[in-house]
Amino acid sequence: MNNNHQDGYNRYPPPSRELVESKKRKNEFVSLPLLSRAVTQEAKFSKNFANAEWLFNEIMLDYQACEKNENGRHFTHADEKSFATSMTTMVRYASTPAKAMYYATMFFKVYNERIRTPSREVIILTNLIFAHTNHPTQENMEVALNVLKLALQIGVYTIDPCCYQDQRDDNHNFADPVEVFTSISKKVLNYFKMTLSFDKTELVPFVASARMNF
Repeated sequence: MNNNHQDGYNRYPPPSRELVESKKRKNEFVSLPLLSRAVTQEAKFSKNFANAEWLFNEIMLDYQACEKNENGRHFTHADEKSFATSMTTMVRYASTPAKAMYYATMFFKVYNERIRTPSREVIILTNLIFAHTNHPTQENMEVALNVLKLALQIGVYTIDPCCYQDQRDDNHNFADPVEVFTSISKKVLNYFKMTLSFDKTELVPFVASARMNF
């Protein structure tokens, strides 16, 4: 690593709670994208969910200001993306399945419909299943099964694929949310020896000679 690159790294440390707190002490502006990146850094990479929660609380203060149109703040497309990304991160990398459920519930109860697009709803449900199957007790697997059934009831496989277009717009490294949902759900299906019905609207018992409907 050359010195110039090293100097650049030192000037721009990864976003974190420490960096945000430092900026706040200096009365420097802390942008929403910075907070969102810091949540990802703490939850995903540093594995410090307590710090991620502190940062997420800061994000929710900004969300509430936008909702109330305080200080001239209005929602932009970038804002909506940051709010959604931070919430999906909190669900996926939650320290416990209960925490994942808490933040997933918040997503559906608190966020407005502009943020709760079909693709983001699928991502939240996928991450909720992931969080529970990552701690595969009988109770957690049953919760994951219920989430999977809920997703089928709301039509994850039957709604118009165009409804998921916003995720392609959000992320140039686009991963089809339904494909990811299908992949993550396999652990639940295998655990309970279930498979999808032919029309992919419900679960049916797996028969060894039957072909999986994926």
